[in-house]
Amino acid sequence: MARCFRGTIDGHLIALDAASGQPRADFGSSGQIDLLAAAAPYGGTPYGPHYLAGQMNVTSPPAMINDLVVVGAAIGDNIAVVQQRGVVQAFDARMGTKRWDWDPTLRNPGDPGYETWQGPLAHGNQRETWGERRHPLPRRWLAAR
Repeated sequence: MARCFRGTIDGHLIALDAASGQPRADFGSSGQIDLLAAAAPYGGTPYGPHYLAGQMNVTSPPAMINDLVVVGAAIGDNIAVVQQRGVVQAFDARMGTKRWDWDPTLRNPGDPGYETWQGPLAHGNQRETWGERRHPLPRRWLAAR
């Protein structure tokens, strides 16, 4: 069965049945995955449990790579000193099981390249990833009145 994936502005990944448009109950929890936990600042947040609500968004379409759904993050990077992380996450496209995540900030002395980042903010929560996606089909424009 074909599936459609959609990231949301409140930090969720949703899988829909392509034929019916209904959430796929066999994906994640009732058809969706909460992406916020992976974006939480290391060491937690001093601002309370609802701190990340609305501060981590999926504003680009998820990328399909073989059997993975790969989702990036847009974060509100000007709200506080302790920031959420702009983590990239990958999930199994059928069940929604997390396969991996990647944090672009080198945080630990064992991370390759850690020593090359200098200054007091070099290893904090201030990094985001920016990527380019290309589609093999020609562009088509839709105008609505």
